[in-house]
Amino acid sequence: MQCPRCTYPLTVIRHPRKPLEIDQCRRCGGVFLEPHEAGELLGPHAEPDAWLRDPSVTDLGPDKLTCPHDATTMRAYVLASETEGVQLDHCPTCRGVWFDDKEGRKLFRIMQSNQQKARVVAGASDDQDDEKHQPTLWSYLFQLLTQLPVEGYHPTKRHPLVLYALVLAILVAFGWEMYVIVSEPQNVKEFLRQFACTPQLVKDGQGYLGLFTHMFLHAGFWHLFGNLYFLAVFGDNVEDALGKSRFVALYVVAGLVGALLHVFLAPDPKIPLIGASGAIAGVMGAYVLLFPNVKIWVILFLVRFPVKALYYLLFWVGFQLVMWGFFSEPGKASVAWMAHVGGFAAGLVISYVMLLMSPVVQVKTGRVPV
Repeated sequence: MQCPRCTYPLTVIRHPRKPLEIDQCRRCGGVFLEPHEAGELLGPHAEPDAWLRDPSVTDLGPDKLTCPHDATTMRAYVLASETEGVQLDHCPTCRGVWFDDKEGRKLFRIMQSNQQKARVVAGASDDQDDEKHQPTLWSYLFQLLTQLPVEGYHPTKRHPLVLYALVLAILVAFGWEMYVIVSEPQNVKEFLRQFACTPQLVKDGQGYLGLFTHMFLHAGFWHLFGNLYFLAVFGDNVEDALGKSRFVALYVVAGLVGALLHVFLAPDPKIPLIGASGAIAGVMGAYVLLFPNVKIWVILFLVRFPVKALYYLLFWVGFQLVMWGFFSEPGKASVAWMAHVGGFAAGLVISYVMLLMSPVVQVKTGRVPV
């Protein structure tokens, strides 16, 4: 096939992670995408069925370009926002789309701008001030008893299946751990030696398995409940935005980074580390990057009020640093504060890279990396 723009032979490029074959012109940088390929590669906004329904679209009629797939004369369409416009070439037969270089990003920005404007005109608001989405009295009583935050209205489009699997795995591991403690107390030290993350062992070149398995163990019911609560509050939206494979990668890498930071900064390297806190902190780091303006309801002196996720989670990570400063001496540390900080920082960096590399994540979150 030849490039419809400059007649240079198109090169078939196989996507490294998806079953896609993309036809690209090495000379001018344009790409030809079939309908399903456009959505998979550039996000839902690139699907012809999406942008052809946009109120700003103008049909310019037959174009001078011919479809590289079946030689049909393509039709030209212009989409515009208040600040920019883009012309796309669409084949009425195979429904493929020709994108000149950088037109995919232009399409994303225009569709995002137009949809934002439509939401404002319709009376919707990203501040989520609709009264029907205010937290209930029961959630206030829950917060009063636990002092835990409650997420504002922030629905997901898909069920967080990976999150469900993680919760199930953590519960199963906790049940196994309790069985060992109750039925085989003499084996508890060996159990922790094998499956917890003991800084001294890691430094000695042993216990590498614990860098991973420590994420599934917990020091008691309230430790377990707190971690699972934060995972449920922040994890569903992060998985929905990143997708299953990216969410797993984020969770595991953040947990490993948090554990390694704790290994090198632990006040007492002989005390084993257990808990999913570092990995979950990574999820929280991703949340603050992807959804900084979502409301988080907090309670202080019996008064409940909303704050942006950005402020709440930055305060949270700052609190971890302060507590580490106070309890960084041997004999005082019972919480792996720096595992939390390391996981949070890793989550920020990893999610930014994913946002930068994936237009699909950009579309789902409405965030464009700077």
